[in-house]
Amino acid sequence: MTCPALDTSLKDARQRFELHFITPSACTKAFLPLLVRGHNLVVVNNSSIAGEKTLPFQAVYGASKSANATFAETLRLEGEPLGIRVVTVITGIIETNLHKNGKEQELPEEGFYSPLNQWLRERTGGTNRPPGMPVDQDIFMVKAGPKNQNEVIANEHGRKMQSRDWEYHTRNEHRAIL
Repeated sequence: MTCPALDTSLKDARQRFELHFITPSACTKAFLPLLVRGHNLVVVNNSSIAGEKTLPFQAVYGASKSANATFAETLRLEGEPLGIRVVTVITGIIETNLHKNGKEQELPEEGFYSPLNQWLRERTGGTNRPPGMPVDQDIFMVKAGPKNQNEVIANEHGRKMQSRDWEYHTRNEHRAIL
């Protein structure tokens, strides 16, 4: 959801955190016994550049994705002695049907930014948005073998992404920004 921080309802904020933080955390927790007993298993966490970079009208989405990534990074540190490996994929703009299938977004009429409603409709409808990276079902793949631990490849028609399209995060070799 695209909305200024000052105009976001608590209901919408709770929904974002439920979707982007609580649900992935609960799923991971449910599988922890299998992860501890397993061999060469990897938790792949899907986050967003919005959780790393502050963007206008993305406060709640960014905060929920930041919470998601922080949980995964903490799980990586805490899980390492137990043999649990965690990779966080941080994607940028990806072409999906998110906005095509959702309701048209409107800023609250009484909100501070309501004059920007036309711009928001165009932006979320994709008409003035920068082009995203196309997504196939198999675009992201994590190699989990011991020789290539934490290597993340984008598998778009069998090709590796060019270095300008992805890089390992400088703080942690286990994170990839795509």
